[in-house]
Amino acid sequence: MFRSIVLVALASAGLFCADGARATTARTFVSISGSDANTAVNCAPTTPCRTFAAALGVTSSGGEIVVLSSGGYGPVTIGQSVSITAPDGIYAGISVAAGAGITVATAGVSVALKGLTINGTGGTYGIYMTNGSALTVVNCVIAGFGNSAAADAGIYVKAGIEARLINVLVRDNFNGIYLDGGAVSTIAQSQVLGNLGTGIVVANTNTGGSSVTIAYLSDTLVNGNAAGVTASGSSSTATGYAYASNVVASGNTDSGFEATANGTLVAGNCVAMNNGQYGLLNSGGVIDSAGNNTASGNGLGAVSGITATGGISY
Repeated sequence: MFRSIVLVALASAGLFCADGARATTARTFVSISGSDANTAVNCAPTTPCRTFAAALGVTSSGGEIVVLSSGGYGPVTIGQSVSITAPDGIYAGISVAAGAGITVATAGVSVALKGLTINGTGGTYGIYMTNGSALTVVNCVIAGFGNSAAADAGIYVKAGIEARLINVLVRDNFNGIYLDGGAVSTIAQSQVLGNLGTGIVVANTNTGGSSVTIAYLSDTLVNGNAAGVTASGSSSTATGYAYASNVVASGNTDSGFEATANGTLVAGNCVAMNNGQYGLLNSGGVIDSAGNNTASGNGLGAVSGITATGGISY
């Protein structure tokens, strides 16, 4: 009887449900001076938690975790819809020695990340998403992930989700951004720099069925990678499409824009400059110039394997 009275009192204070399960709240907080023991009081602004993982446990599905002070907050696996937000002027870091910084693998969840810095010191992926409904990444930095595995990347998405990557800096990973498995993505106002593999991969490695990975790229710089932007597919029905507008692919070791087997790349108002091989290369797929493209100063030539070269300035 005493236990029941205590639980009812805690429930009335908003700390526990009457059945003993912990209550959640729409907005929780983390701070460098916080404590994960503060999950008992739902990581309130006056009693924040220390890590994202702890705060997530008392955040309602669809709720928000807010960073109050600069510091490191640890890797986290996200199994519910949530936003994680660091306001302007606050450094919110995740350092990863192995595995992924942020993992999302739960059906139906929508995750939004704003203002985070995710650094790899041996990790494989900065953001790793293999299930869900949507991923939004705004004003984030992802650096230092992967080694030589083909799909290691700063941002890796292999799921039929909607991904929105806006004003992100993805640098010094193996691949920069790797999109696969039917994802439909928007990449805008971003910088993809100095990655050892490909800056932006739009692929479909599914071997059965019919699915299309699509990326809409705009106002983005892809510089200093091994290759710039590539589109590929595993079959004629499992394909990758990249649509690039106002994208600059420059200083990459290989080609700026490339379509390989079963991939399609459409470029308009783009610049391919000073790449080691070609500005635009078709090596088994389709490249379409939508007009007003510039290919200049590339090591082996402006274009290769393209049957229609209209709208390209050399």
